[in-house]
Amino acid sequence: MLKNKTEEFEKIEEKLGESQETEKKPSWIKMKPKEVEELVVKLAREGNSPAKIGLILRDKHGIPKVKLLGRKVEKILKSTNVKYITEKVEIEKKITNKTKAILVVHNYGNICDMEPIVKIAKKNNIYLIEDVAEAPFTKYKGKSAGTFGDLGCFSFQATKTITTGEGGAVITDNPELEKKMRKIRSHGLSARGRYWHDEIGYNFRLTNVQAAIGVAQLEKLDIILQNKKRIYDLYKKNLSGIDGIAFQKITHGSEPIIWAVAVKINQEKFRVSRDEMIDKLLEKNIETRPGFYPFHAMPLYNTDVLPMADEISKNIISLPSFAALKDEEIEYICSSLKSFMK
Repeated sequence: MLKNKTEEFEKIEEKLGESQETEKKPSWIKMKPKEVEELVVKLAREGNSPAKIGLILRDKHGIPKVKLLGRKVEKILKSTNVKYITEKVEIEKKITNKTKAILVVHNYGNICDMEPIVKIAKKNNIYLIEDVAEAPFTKYKGKSAGTFGDLGCFSFQATKTITTGEGGAVITDNPELEKKMRKIRSHGLSARGRYWHDEIGYNFRLTNVQAAIGVAQLEKLDIILQNKKRIYDLYKKNLSGIDGIAFQKITHGSEPIIWAVAVKINQEKFRVSRDEMIDKLLEKNIETRPGFYPFHAMPLYNTDVLPMADEISKNIISLPSFAALKDEEIEYICSSLKSFMK
């Protein structure tokens, strides 16, 4: 979304004309840098494009140069450490009389701000589903991720915090939902007896071999979680405070177990693009991954454009984070990443 935005700002400025400039001292100059950053991020989260943000700040804060402000907006959005997760304001705007459920995704080990989200779901009498694939064992105000909603969905895929090779689990305290899920999991079999199917179902049962692997993982859980914390802390030590590299902002009141260390880079600070960086790191035997595509980027979903999600997606690089990663390997990864900076 931010590509070639300078031309867009220039066209807007030309259309508005210099006659609209004001002699009023721009109020944003009186604001602290952090306040400007928070305001820009807030406007972006509300669905405003960088160009629209420029116009809003000009009209409400007396900014005379749309083009110059637009560049400032781009810089803030590229460099700030924002959350990669859904927030309350985004949910409330999207609820209609057709909404059946809220599905929140706890991203990279960070958990959503669940207290207000739970209130929204109850207020609108709709289901709340948590995707906990990337955040098992993370806590929010002392309560575990996956236990706030009607359903908590976990993944045991090979790269996850604990694994059974593939598969997953769903938890609930709703007896009706539990009964429904057990039936769908086992071929849609009726309680009437063996081999009687009265609705569509699937074979989603975990095999005994997979279950045994999962039990073995749980026996080593303390070590796995200690290593996850060690890995995140060491990445923070090596990469924090560097202009052009930002970590996700952790939700207040949470105790995250970071599944994967995903940093947001400002590509203007690097000699190569994010995708070129991924290729060059692979040449150094370092496998990294890009950020997830937002829904609107995939025609299948036919949804509204999400400017903030789009900007984050294009600038995320996910670094190696498996529990057996050694300290010296993390040091090598960090120095390799920094070597691409201008």
